Amino acid sequence: MQMIETLLKEIPGKTTVTEAELDELRPLLDFVATCAKDASLKLSDDKMLVIGIHLLAFTRRVKLNEYLPELDESMFEEVSPELVELSRRVLQSYLETTDRTLDAAEIFYLTVHFEAAKFNEEG
Repeated sequence: MQMIETLLKEIPGKTTVTEAELDELRPLLDFVATCAKDASLKLSDDKMLVIGIHLLAFTRRVKLNEYLPELDESMFEEVSPELVELSRRVLQSYLETTDRTLDAAEIFYLTVHFEAAKFNEEG
């Protein structure tokens, strides 16, 4: 997808990143785009950039065995179950080759990005 390649060229202007990290991010961003399309969620270029940077930080946390602080599970009541599932699928796709368990905080914070995109669609 051309949009993904353009996005991968923009990320280094926003944060420090290696070519290897960009190469690793590419299939994850492709999967995000596919899943969003399947869910009829329109992601603007700006929103995809933010999601890409978020996913870069996620992949780094996985590699460094770092975790986000735990969150109150009641926060999930404020977001769409469909977008929670979308986030879970995206993040789990990256973890398939690891023994790491996906934590609720990672799911929630990615869901917030999808919620923002949905809100922008409706607004």
